[in-house]
Amino acid sequence: MSDPLPVDKNAVVSATTFNVELEPVSASDTLSGSPSQGFVRLGALVPSPAEGAAEGAAAAAAAAAADFGVEDQASAAELASSRDSAAEELAEVGIWELTAGTVTDTEVAEVFVVISGSATIELLEVPGDPAASGQQLLVSAGDVVRLVAGTKTRWTVAERIRKIYIAG
Repeated sequence: MSDPLPVDKNAVVSATTFNVELEPVSASDTLSGSPSQGFVRLGALVPSPAEGAAEGAAAAAAAAAADFGVEDQASAAELASSRDSAAEELAEVGIWELTAGTVTDTEVAEVFVVISGSATIELLEVPGDPAASGQQLLVSAGDVVRLVAGTKTRWTVAERIRKIYIAG
C-alpha cells in the first residue's frame, strides 16, 4: 500500500476517522487492562529539492543504470529514487492509537499532537536527564508533546487516545 500522504503529492486524510487496525499490546508491555494499539504510516518528510536537483537526479539515474544494468532511463530513475528514498527520509508521519489500559514503552524521537482522548505518561527513565524520571505528563486533545528518543514511559489510558506523530 502506498502512503496516503505521498511526498510528491498534495493530499489530505481525516485523522479522526482514518481506519487504524488495532492489535493487543504484548503481555510484557501491559501492566493493566487489555489494551490494544495500532498505527498507520501516512507518509514521510524528506529534504526539499535543492538547486541542481534535476542534474542530481539524472546522475543518480545514470549510476543506477550502471549498477543494475538497466538501459531504460525511466526504469533507471525509478530504481535510483527507490534506492535513495529511505536514506532521504527525515521523519515518518502517522496516526497512533491506544485503547484503555496501562502499558510501558521505549520512545523514539517524536513530536505528536493528541487529537482525541487523554493519557497520563509517566517518564520512567530519561536519557541524559535523570531528574526528569518520575515526571508525569497529562495529555489530552489539542496538546503537542515532544518525547526524547530512548525515554522509557508508562502510558495510562482510561478510554482511548489517538495522536498524529512525526518521528525520526
